[in-house]
Amino acid sequence: MELLAVGRGCWHYGQPGLPNPPNIDEAQFTNEELAIVLLSPGLPYSPHTIRVGAAMIGASGNRADLIAGLARREGCDVVVRHIARAGHQFEPDNAFWPDLLARLPETAEPPDGVLPHPTRFVSMTGLTRSGPGKVIVWIRPRADLAILNG
Repeated sequence: MELLAVGRGCWHYGQPGLPNPPNIDEAQFTNEELAIVLLSPGLPYSPHTIRVGAAMIGASGNRADLIAGLARREGCDVVVRHIARAGHQFEPDNAFWPDLLARLPETAEPPDGVLPHPTRFVSMTGLTRSGPGKVIVWIRPRADLAILNG
């Protein structure tokens, strides 16, 4: 499933020599569904896979109601809430994150060190062309870098 996310524009997680992603378009398997599959507790534990799932949750056009419903059915509310809290922290002006948080049940924070630190869901600079400064960008799929169409 990580390959499919890379194929849909999660360029940050691409690597040279990866096999071609499966050709499954969004009409058959939505970005919301892909995000939740990547965060499923049925998968072996992988912080990398959780980070790819976080990127897919932040995909443009995702619907918070679908993600929240899928998260409840799949049993990954705690993980999705952790990601949504991080999204709201780093993108306070993005209405998607508070909408998603409002649709998820209240959950306790996972124990420290179990899930990736919120800073693992973003790209941060320490030095810009203007000199020292912090630029923080949520890592999400970019349609212009997608390998697959659909």
